[in-house]
Amino acid sequence: MIGLASSAAMSQDFHNTYWQFAPVEVNPAFTGAFYGNLRINGIGRNQGRNTANGNNIESDAGRNEFNDLSLAVDGSLPFGLKDTDWVSLGINVSRSTVGAGQFKRNFAGIAAAYHLSLNKDQTSVFSLGLKYGSYSTSFGSNEDFISPLELTGVTDPNLSNFLSGEDSELSSNDFMVGAIFTTPIGDNSDLRIGIATDHLLSPELGVPSIDSSGMMPPIRIPAEQLKRRLNVFAQYYVSLSDKVVFNPTVLYMTTDNASVILMQGLFSYMLNAEKEIILNAGIGVRLNDNADVPLFLGADWKDWRFGLSYDTNIAGLTPSNGTFGAIELAVSKIISWEKKATVKPKFVCPRL
Repeated sequence: MIGLASSAAMSQDFHNTYWQFAPVEVNPAFTGAFYGNLRINGIGRNQGRNTANGNNIESDAGRNEFNDLSLAVDGSLPFGLKDTDWVSLGINVSRSTVGAGQFKRNFAGIAAAYHLSLNKDQTSVFSLGLKYGSYSTSFGSNEDFISPLELTGVTDPNLSNFLSGEDSELSSNDFMVGAIFTTPIGDNSDLRIGIATDHLLSPELGVPSIDSSGMMPPIRIPAEQLKRRLNVFAQYYVSLSDKVVFNPTVLYMTTDNASVILMQGLFSYMLNAEKEIILNAGIGVRLNDNADVPLFLGADWKDWRFGLSYDTNIAGLTPSNGTFGAIELAVSKIISWEKKATVKPKFVCPRL
C-alpha cells in the first residue's frame, strides 16, 4: 500500500501549465533570459482536487490532490567573454503535497547560465544553462492515513513514526542541463527554441525498510528512480498589429514512462502604452493519456506580470474527476536599476 502511494506520487515530476512563470523548471538556460537585472517568479498549482478512488467523488474529494508551489529568483551580471555577453545566477525552491497521506516532494537548487550574444544588438543569443539541486520526499503527519498493520490489529511504533512523518525523509542530488537559441525573424517576429535534460544522473529515492520489532518481517518499499527527462520547446512571437502580439508555443516532455505535448496559442493586447498595461489571454491543448484544454488569462503592468491558467479535462480522468484538471495562479516581478535594453520592435520582444 505504501509502495503504491509513494510510486504514484513520485511519478509526477514538478511541472506547470503556465510554465512561462517557472521557466527554469523547463530549461536552466532561461536563467537571466529577460530584460532587467533581477526577476522574482512564483506559481501555485492545485491539481486533481475532485479525483475519486471510486464512484463517490464527494467523499474522496481532496484526498488525491496535488498542491504545488514554486518560487524562483534569478539575476544577471554584465560579464562575459565579450562586452555583449552576460552570465546569470538563480535559486529555485519547489514543494508539493499530495493526497490524504500528505506525501511531500521538495526541490531546492541553484542555476547558472551563460548568454553568448551573436550580434551587437543582443537580439540573437545562444544560452547554455546548468541547474544543480536536491530532491527529497517524505510522508507528512495525517490522522486519515491508515497503516496497513492497523488493519490487522497490530500496532508498531516504528511504522507509526514513519507514517507520521518521522524518519521518512529521503533526498538525492541531481543535475539539469539545457541550451536555448533566440533570434529575430524579419522586423516583427522572434523565434526561441530550446532543449534540456533533467535528472541527468537518474537518482534513486528509496524508502528504507521498516523494522516491525520482530513481530513480522521488515517492510521494504521499492526505490523509485527519477527517470531522465527530455524537454524540447519552441516559441514564436509575431506582431499582428501595433497593439496585438501572437505567441504560439509548443512544449514536448518525455521520460521512459510517459510523454506529453503542450500546445499554446497566447495573445497579448496593448491596452495602454503610456501606463504599460498589457492584457494576455489564450487557449491550449495538452496531448497525453489524460488530455485537457488549458485556458490562460493574465496581465502585465510595467514590471509586474500576473497569470491564471485553468485546465479542463476532456478525456482520461473525466469519469472520476469531472472537467476540473488543475488551476494555477502566478506572479512575476522584474527589478531594473540599469537602463533597459531597446528592442525593436518593442512589443514583440520575448520577455518572460
